[in-house]
Amino acid sequence: MATRPLRLLWLLTGILPFQWTAHVLTDSGRLLGNDAKLVTATSVPREIWVLRTVLSRYIEFVFTLPITAFFMLVSNLLSSWTDSWALFFGLIFIGFVLFAPQGIWGLATTRLRPHPRP
Repeated sequence: MATRPLRLLWLLTGILPFQWTAHVLTDSGRLLGNDAKLVTATSVPREIWVLRTVLSRYIEFVFTLPITAFFMLVSNLLSSWTDSWALFFGLIFIGFVLFAPQGIWGLATTRLRPHPRP
């Protein structure tokens, strides 16, 4: 079985840094505009406000890297067995979303359960 390049992974790893940069630039400018009174009322330098946004977005970026690595490992493992690995990966993902205790089925069973009357 010939291996095909995983274009989805190339796209994902290219989009992540681009999205981080775009969010940092837009959020930093928006922060200084929307919180102008708060920025000028405190004695904290303006750079700290921007660094807060940059670091929070950076932490989000760092937390997406293990998810990307997991996706890469699973896709390589599944692609060695079958060519339609994305279908199986999607079905596994949908199963987790639907049937996890915090998933759609778990939320539906807890929300739709009749509440006892006092």
